[in-house]
Amino acid sequence: SEFQSDMEIYGTYWYFPAYMSAVCYMKMKDYPSAMEMLREAESATAKSQTRILDLAKIKTLEAQILVNQAKYQEAITLANKYIPQSPAELQGSLYYIKGFAENKIGQSTKAVNDLLQAVALNRKSSQSYYELGLAYVKNNNLDAAISALEKSLELKPRNKVALNLLTDVCLNQARRVSGTRKASIYQKSANWSQAGLKVYPRNKGLMLNLGNAYLGLRQYVAAISIFEKMNQKYRNDQSVLFALASSYVGNKEFEKALPILNQLKPNCRKSRLFIPIWRQPNWHW
Repeated sequence: SEFQSDMEIYGTYWYFPAYMSAVCYMKMKDYPSAMEMLREAESATAKSQTRILDLAKIKTLEAQILVNQAKYQEAITLANKYIPQSPAELQGSLYYIKGFAENKIGQSTKAVNDLLQAVALNRKSSQSYYELGLAYVKNNNLDAAISALEKSLELKPRNKVALNLLTDVCLNQARRVSGTRKASIYQKSANWSQAGLKVYPRNKGLMLNLGNAYLGLRQYVAAISIFEKMNQKYRNDQSVLFALASSYVGNKEFEKALPILNQLKPNCRKSRLFIPIWRQPNWHW
């Protein structure tokens, strides 16, 4: 309401009050009103002394609103139109929005290319590095995904979603490789899981990934300690039970592993234990 009062004072000579009204409406998820305010802001740019910059800001916000409405192809089209005529900082934002939208509609190869442009233009954008890591995951380039996600977390260490994804990707990559590299990637998963648990001590995904990292490192006693505690909290959780049984087997405690394996056996055909988290339908980015 304050910004709209300013619009009455300044009329169409200044885009900012209408633009900020659009921001407020977007945050309130009133997207039609946000778009209406952007049209007001756009009409004001005709008399602006910084017309190109003002229009670029307006179109960047419009592209973000389109993404929020899941109108991904429209957001991509708008970004393509205004990237060439925008200043470098806003080009980075438009490339990020475009890459985000491409990830959503399954165009992950295009997303990688656009998000590389986004991080080149803005190397302090944690969200661009995260989305780039996600695009690499979807392209099955896990080493590149790990690098991008680590950069994202260096910029924003408390990103719970990025912590879960990074530790999960490390585990999957460690299972693919061999030799000393296998151990180093398992250790990386353990280190990031431990860092995340300092901030989110009750996070189930990070706890599970830490235990699985210990299991991969053959630190069976440490893995057992984690999974036994998790089993007390998450009764009959198949992922926890399977990891606990695997830890018992690794530690040659077969008499403890057998009852758990027999319990899991009837559900093995329906199990999602071996499906990477990012390919499971209930995983949300």
